[in-house]
Amino acid sequence: MIATLERVVQVGNEDGPATSGIDLIVGFGSSAGGLEALQSVVRHLPLGRPIAYVIAQHVSPQHRSLMAQLLDKETPLRVVFAEDGQTLEADTVYVIPPNADGVLRGDTISLLPPASGAGAKPSIDALFLSLADRGPGAAAVLLSGTGDDGTYGMREVRAHGGLTVAQRPDTAKYEDMPNSAIRAGVAELVLDPEEIGGVLGHPPTDGELTDAPVGEVADEVIQQLRRDGAGDFSQYKKATIQRQIARRMAILQLLDDADYLTYLKANPSESRMLRQALLVSVTAFRRDPGAWDTLGTILAGRWRERTPEEPLRIWVPGCATGEEAYTMGMLVHSALPHVDTLANSLKIFATDLDDVALDFARHGRYPVQAIAGLPREWQERYFQVRSGVAEVAPFLREATVFAHHDVTTDPAFIKLDIVSLRNLLIYFRASLQRRVLEVMHYALRPGGLLFLGGAEGVAGMQEHFVQLSGKMRIFERMPGGPQHPPERHDAPRPRTRSLRSHPPQSDTSWLVRDALVRSLSPNMVVVDSDDRVIEIVGDTADFLTLSSGPFDDRLSSLIRHDLDVDVRAALVQARATSSPAQIMVSGEDRVVTLRAVPLSTSRGEFVALSYSNDPLADVPASESDAVITSTLRQELAHTREALQATIQELETSNEELQATNEEMTASSEELQAGNEELETINEELQATNEELASLNQELQVRQRELTEVNEDLENIQNSLAHAMIMVDSDLRVTRYSPLAVRIFALVEADVGRSLAAIPGTVPTGPLVEAVSEVVADGERRIVEVRGESNAHLVHIVPYKTAKGVTRGAILSFSDVTHAAAPTDDTDFLMRGFRAMTEGLDEVVWLRNEDGSLSYVNRAVQDLFGISVEQAMADHTALDDMMDPDDRVALGATGAIDRPRVMVYTVHTPMGDRRVEDVVHDVVEGTGGTKVTVGSIRVVPALDMSATGSGEAVSALLGLADQLVLLVDQRGVIKLSGQASAEMLGIGPGEMVGRRLADLTHDLDAGLVMRLVAGEPSDPNAAHRIRLVTRGGTVRWARMRIGQVPGREEHVVTLSDITANREHDSDLGRRAMFDGATGLLNRATFIDTLSVEMSRQKRHGGRTGVLWVDLDGFKSINDANGHRIGDQVLWAAAERLHSVSRRQDAIGRLGGDEFGVLITDADRPDAVELAAQRILDVISEPTETDVGIVRVTASIGVALVPDDAHTVEGVLNAADAAMYAAKKAGGDRFTYYTEGMNEEAEQRADLRQRLAEGLRRREFVLHYQPIVRPDDLSVWGVETLVRWAVDGGLVPAGEFIGVAEQTGQIRYLGQQVLDTLAGEADDLLAILPDGARVSVNLSVAELEESRNVDILHRTVLPVLGDHLIAEVTESALLEEGSAAFTAIEGLVRAGAGLAMDDFGTGYANLSALYGMSPTVIKADQSLLENAVSGDRRHSALLQAVVALSQAVGSVALAEGVSDASRLERVRSFGFDLAQGFHLARPMALGELADFVGSTRDD
Repeated sequence: MIATLERVVQVGNEDGPATSGIDLIVGFGSSAGGLEALQSVVRHLPLGRPIAYVIAQHVSPQHRSLMAQLLDKETPLRVVFAEDGQTLEADTVYVIPPNADGVLRGDTISLLPPASGAGAKPSIDALFLSLADRGPGAAAVLLSGTGDDGTYGMREVRAHGGLTVAQRPDTAKYEDMPNSAIRAGVAELVLDPEEIGGVLGHPPTDGELTDAPVGEVADEVIQQLRRDGAGDFSQYKKATIQRQIARRMAILQLLDDADYLTYLKANPSESRMLRQALLVSVTAFRRDPGAWDTLGTILAGRWRERTPEEPLRIWVPGCATGEEAYTMGMLVHSALPHVDTLANSLKIFATDLDDVALDFARHGRYPVQAIAGLPREWQERYFQVRSGVAEVAPFLREATVFAHHDVTTDPAFIKLDIVSLRNLLIYFRASLQRRVLEVMHYALRPGGLLFLGGAEGVAGMQEHFVQLSGKMRIFERMPGGPQHPPERHDAPRPRTRSLRSHPPQSDTSWLVRDALVRSLSPNMVVVDSDDRVIEIVGDTADFLTLSSGPFDDRLSSLIRHDLDVDVRAALVQARATSSPAQIMVSGEDRVVTLRAVPLSTSRGEFVALSYSNDPLADVPASESDAVITSTLRQELAHTREALQATIQELETSNEELQATNEEMTASSEELQAGNEELETINEELQATNEELASLNQELQVRQRELTEVNEDLENIQNSLAHAMIMVDSDLRVTRYSPLAVRIFALVEADVGRSLAAIPGTVPTGPLVEAVSEVVADGERRIVEVRGESNAHLVHIVPYKTAKGVTRGAILSFSDVTHAAAPTDDTDFLMRGFRAMTEGLDEVVWLRNEDGSLSYVNRAVQDLFGISVEQAMADHTALDDMMDPDDRVALGATGAIDRPRVMVYTVHTPMGDRRVEDVVHDVVEGTGGTKVTVGSIRVVPALDMSATGSGEAVSALLGLADQLVLLVDQRGVIKLSGQASAEMLGIGPGEMVGRRLADLTHDLDAGLVMRLVAGEPSDPNAAHRIRLVTRGGTVRWARMRIGQVPGREEHVVTLSDITANREHDSDLGRRAMFDGATGLLNRATFIDTLSVEMSRQKRHGGRTGVLWVDLDGFKSINDANGHRIGDQVLWAAAERLHSVSRRQDAIGRLGGDEFGVLITDADRPDAVELAAQRILDVISEPTETDVGIVRVTASIGVALVPDDAHTVEGVLNAADAAMYAAKKAGGDRFTYYTEGMNEEAEQRADLRQRLAEGLRRREFVLHYQPIVRPDDLSVWGVETLVRWAVDGGLVPAGEFIGVAEQTGQIRYLGQQVLDTLAGEADDLLAILPDGARVSVNLSVAELEESRNVDILHRTVLPVLGDHLIAEVTESALLEEGSAAFTAIEGLVRAGAGLAMDDFGTGYANLSALYGMSPTVIKADQSLLENAVSGDRRHSALLQAVVALSQAVGSVALAEGVSDASRLERVRSFGFDLAQGFHLARPMALGELADFVGSTRDD
């Protein structure tokens, strides 16, 4: 486990934290994708530690962020938006609000206006920079995001001893931000979000911190760093090295020094981390202003008269990220008036070992907060501020050269005017300090300035430097002293050591070899294959020259210019011939002899270049030699003239190139200006993108929450054991449960329609009137509604918002059709009423005329302390609990034969309670008997007139579920209940003496004060207020207040409703989306369409609505089950999203129907392109769990205002156009035309008449005989439904589809079963012995428990094993489903099973064998195709017969419409046949004649 942050803090802080109450402040920075990472982090943050957390998340300045609310759900810590001037508290997460930068001053957070421009807000760098001042008491964490905001600030946090953590990039949604910190080397830990909390939560013991034995391995660690190429730190102070090693051990939780050494050797990356820690990069612009002011004064006085021709040369070793180097440039430019064009008059050499920091410095881009300490004049003159970034002016960048350089080993810059060596020597040992000072002395001109840090000096070099300022460490180099660079402490001897494969074995061998080399050539240079000097032997001053500036080891830069050509010629000749080459160069009085000897070694190819410089007189020459010499001199002169001409040509070319270069420079500047503009635009786009990404992530979280709540609501709605309908304030249907279709002909399309306009089996007038009253006054009601064949008790409850505003009503229906008639099945008759009332928190009762209770729910036990059985057995038990005075008052109101409300006190075993007893209705039953319906609930407010004793008050104050307070007219609390500790976190004793308004949110304090001051108020009225807990969180409460009679005091009762309010709020938010597809639900889509039509009406234009229906979906759903159907719907929804534009709205209108809203349909091709894209993607194959399925789409198109001017009108038009497209074959789109309305009206009329027919029981049964094909004897009959209307019969094919679409198939199925039960005895009497009666049962009917009950209670007892349940293959697909379970129950009860339409779907063969169906019925399409000559279908029919024989079933062929088909059925070997050729469906009387005729035959 990684070490904890507290340990790191203690190791890095020698003095300990200097804070009050907060030991650690953790800053989090995140941008795009940050919400997800933050949620993971806060789930694991430690609780109960002295730690505060501050979050800077990039968001749009105009965005109303929900960050605090979203994070609050993930952690027990308190999460709040930060406020200006707020003091940080432990165990609290502070989120910086939008459009503000958060900075810390001690333990206080300040909110500042953000920097102008389009940069990211709030600034992470601003937060981290303010954190850095806390030193080890700070931690910086960078999470997912784009850009590099936070990297600079994290560098400062680390430099000051704080811990730095970056999210592991592969876990980040956007990895740029953590990667930036990792590449910059400023992240000490790289962790998964879940691991970060663990780093902060488990502090080690004090012993672990003080006993880390790092001194024993420090030397070995230094050697390992050198081996890993991380640098030589052997001359660093031991304490510095030990402290950093201990810090790394703490971070890695390695308590043993040997373990750390092992880890270091096994992980080269640890060498880089330790090196970074040792290269302390504490820097800032104008750090220590007093020292800089003093230096500026010295410069102005000393060099004011210096001419521009004398450029200033300045060296800044250890420059880190460049702030000090740029500060030096600004100081010189502002202090010396002659320094105007910096590029010509100033050169600053800034060096460091940290290449990443140098790269940052070269770019010269800093957070705007980094320059806040500079004088405003400097900020405006030397920086260009854009989008929160301060960029160093180009002229200052051009005057500054950044280079990698080790001040302890590399050659020094020379002829310098100033060396700024601040806060570097303090990390070196004394010997290294002196050596570095010697280098500085050599590098400075006489009179040059040495600028040191406040804790540094020139110990051991006082004779060479004089201090110019008493307090400030500014020294002047004295004349004299060493005139050569000091020897490097680790430099090799100037011999041939670099060519040896191993060091010399003894001093003697070294001396012999040195003497041998010098004897061959006293002056020699050895170069490698790249002409780089690797060895110098002897005195080369006359041969080589050294120039100022960084050392360049190339031979071309060191050789004398007059020898350059000759040296190159010698080298070329030696390498080409692999033999020594010699060239003599004559001067006026001397001869230089150059000799190049090639050397081949195991380490490469080298050349030893030696030379001698002899006087001409010393050279022996004969007469011939003189002639040769003269000739050679003439040739040499000609050669030199040619070379001179060549040089002149080169100079001309160089001038031309210089002109071209100037042109290119001008072009480059123009391109750079254009590039800067593009960078500005890119930064603005990037900031906008980050804001949109953060906003999108919040919206995704909200949508996910809404979807989950909507799914919860739909599951609750679908699981209700009674019918439920929800309406809005205009009585338009917004939701309904599946069982509601028993009462009303509801379909998905009815969402948004008025309840009064929906046909039903009960009269809607009284019901609508009662609902209107509930919406108007907000009081619940219970009413009874009766149809011709059914009756329901309806509980109407107002739907209220969190603010108490009534927005609609919820209707719960209990079937009491048989409640007034005697029945042996009382539990069945009361089931619906129980289901509706058992979950309520108030007592619901039914009383007979004699006062006895016929029903009471379980709430009686919670309210009165007696069981349901006790209350039912002795109804006077409730009356006996009434206060005697109230019982008298209740008796005075008369008998309870009409609605009334009574408030009284009851004395229960749990204590006294004030209750409200309401009689809702008096229902008249059979024979004139009356049943009273009522309810009882607790009234939280206290009426002190009923009891004034101190004992009663004490009992009430002890209630755990409510907080009871006694306050005076000033609002001062006199007594407090025990619940204050749990509700507010304040004990009852602390509550006394406080003002109630001080515990109330500012928005509600005025209301509370007015009520306690005596403002008239109903004592039973409830007020919703916000209370503020001790911890500062807000809790919602329901408050009731009543005055104590005769006293200027009030009793206040407070009930915590926070959870209820949040739940209600979530339900409201999630009601927008469809749970199965994630699209807008019908109601939200209609609202969106309404808003768009209003906009279109104001601004003009055209709006298009596409009604999309999936062709072939029903057959897939029936054949494969709902699970596969849901997969097809989900795929269709995703495809609609993929081809729709952002401005289009997509919703699910119901079933397999979708709506698409096109907002700019005035473009001629907009609608057609959208429709065609939808057709294309929907027709693509869909992969499901049962394989590939295919559907197409029929699309109806309606335009606004062309086709309709109302929401209902445009939807009807689009629906009508969709039906026209489907009627034309599907897989197409059709525009609406006037004639289409007639067909739509016919469908609506059929739905209305169907509901009326069900209410009037207009449906009758006909029976079609099933015969044996061989002798045509009757085997049984199939029960078929017909609609007897207008003197004729409507076949099932004309209305069954509408019944299935509207859900009325369930109610129709009940009527069919009721009719069959009534005709069963006569039917059996007509049929031959053993004949079977087949009844069609759909999956929807089998899922309806009422239908299954009717089968078991009324049909099976009469028909017994004569009954055949005829189902389709889809009913057997999903084992364990409600339909499958119902079939199993029927078979166990003795019924037979027939599988209908066999061969058209996916049969569940395992279920087929398990069920052993009585009949397997081949679909008539198989016979039709076989008759037409299709051999494949003939083979299928033969397979059906074979399968039937295998499972012990009989095979039945349907669709026998003529004699030829009968013959084919016989040839295939079918056991049974059915069809119009054999017998038509007939009524019971006709069936008797038909059966009789077959017997006669």
